[in-house]
Amino acid sequence: MTARRQVTVSIEGMHCGSCVGRVESALREVDGVEDVSVNLAAESAEIEMAYGTDLTDVAATLDRVGYPARQQTMRLAISDMSCASCVGRVQKALDAVPGVLKAEVNLASESASVRYIEGLTQAGDLIAATREAGYPAQLADDAGRASAADRKADEARQIGRRT
Repeated sequence: MTARRQVTVSIEGMHCGSCVGRVESALREVDGVEDVSVNLAAESAEIEMAYGTDLTDVAATLDRVGYPARQQTMRLAISDMSCASCVGRVQKALDAVPGVLKAEVNLASESASVRYIEGLTQAGDLIAATREAGYPAQLADDAGRASAADRKADEARQIGRRT
């Protein structure tokens, strides 16, 4: 017997029982999906799937049939990146978090923008993934950007003292 997991995906644009039927039919066609129950009132789908089923396939299927999964974007401030290899490691760690659809890591701004399926990923999951890869992270906010700018200025002063 295959190991399974159950996820709940918020869905946009459903208005009637026919919409529910189209969503259920489409999701049942995704490889690895074993059972689907769509709830019109909650605008969501409970999906039972085999472990390893790619959630991006679920999101792409919902987009294709015109009922996209509700998505969010989160910005993280990431520390200790110094080269393209660091960016690659952070990118790989973020992409591996279930529910992440796209992660873009920027070395110059020491940040990442992560697009994910609402309800499947939380800030703690993303922060833990970068930490496990060796790069501490926190939610980006205006204070975080200011501290990053201050950190860059301090770094420039330190370099100036060495020359």
